[in-house]
Amino acid sequence: MKCFVVLFLLCVVMSVANAQDVTPVEPADELQQTITVLIEKLDSTRFAERRSSEQRLLRMGQAAVEPMRKAIERADGEAKLRLQRILTELSRSIRIVDKVTSKLLQSVTSVSIDPNGQYLYASAFAVNTVSAYAIDPEDGKLTEIETITDDEDLKGAVSIRLSETAPLAVAACFSGKTIVLFSRSRITGKLTKIDVYRGDAKSPMPNFPIEAVFSPNGKFVYCADPYAQSGKNHGAVLIFRVTEDRKLKWVETFSGQDSCLANVRGILFHPTKNEMYLCGADAGALTRASYDPDSGAITLKQVLRDGEKNILGLSGVFAADISTDGKFVYTSSGRFGGDSAVGVFTFDDTGDLQVVQEMISGREKMGEFLGGNELVISPDGKNVYVTGTRSSTLAGFARDSDTGKLTFIETVPFGAKKLGPAGIAISPYGDYVYAAVEGESAIAIFRRDQ
Repeated sequence: MKCFVVLFLLCVVMSVANAQDVTPVEPADELQQTITVLIEKLDSTRFAERRSSEQRLLRMGQAAVEPMRKAIERADGEAKLRLQRILTELSRSIRIVDKVTSKLLQSVTSVSIDPNGQYLYASAFAVNTVSAYAIDPEDGKLTEIETITDDEDLKGAVSIRLSETAPLAVAACFSGKTIVLFSRSRITGKLTKIDVYRGDAKSPMPNFPIEAVFSPNGKFVYCADPYAQSGKNHGAVLIFRVTEDRKLKWVETFSGQDSCLANVRGILFHPTKNEMYLCGADAGALTRASYDPDSGAITLKQVLRDGEKNILGLSGVFAADISTDGKFVYTSSGRFGGDSAVGVFTFDDTGDLQVVQEMISGREKMGEFLGGNELVISPDGKNVYVTGTRSSTLAGFARDSDTGKLTFIETVPFGAKKLGPAGIAISPYGDYVYAAVEGESAIAIFRRDQ
């Protein structure tokens, strides 16, 4: 018995000694070993294994870049093509990390995010829906909360926008000729329909409501009607007061002058001044106007037109955004024709807008970019992102906060067979960008490197 115990203890001591002679594998070494194995599997005879390895390397991000750069020098065939593809994706400043696809998102064109970054709302005009999604704060992914379908009130729901001051949302529906007001739960994110405006004997009926936005103080809703009652060349903006009992009451209609609002699409407010900017696509015009925060009335101040004052990129102007300091206005053009362009404007000493820079596809280096639709400035002011619906791409630009000028970085392809991204929104922290992909019935989620 004693011999057995001694022998057992001797074995234990030897095992411990041998274990101490073995150098433990560090996590970093394990990661490099995993990367090496995955790179080797890119040349596997099994397609599923090659695809899985590519996806895993892409998720590993920058840690896999240097090993892949070394491997690509000796790789050939499909393995080399896959390595090139992964390295291209990882070199982007913004890249797709997920996509939500649904039949209830058919012809989705608009996305909006609540001020706290908890919920995203989308409208899809082909199926007459507005949808609400919860945003995961960790990875930006979307989880559907609800989808409201209404073939009468929401017929042709083409935009959904949120109030910055109250839990309200508004949808413009061109086929139903309606403007729909919702209350919005800050707790659940769900929407409740509270009013539908159609016009009556005393108030005008919208002819083609395409966009509706709240005023900065939340007291009014401004609706873009690109083909107002008087005809295609006479677009207008309908002004509604949001009453105390949360109804839409028509106040007046603003038509501009000399058809400057023909096919009006975009409505933008200045962050500190009582000014607004209207994009007339068929007019090739950017209109500057003041608005009364108490009455809602609009007063024309200035009209910039394509072909005048050295401006060449406003034909087909579709949307606009403004820097948080209120110094620069950015425009996108080309969704339904005209220039596929991005413009930069600033204010002179009199307050008038003047052009700073225009980047026009085919003239400047902009990659594959056609059909400028919506655009957004990142919260940190460093980037501008523009959707190219006809080229099915997202164009990214670096922004100089002092001069306002843009430097083209890249266009990210969507691969949509039909129409590409339309509406766009960015999270309040600037880490995720969301694009409504019209031709894919999808919302694409991008991770943004900051």
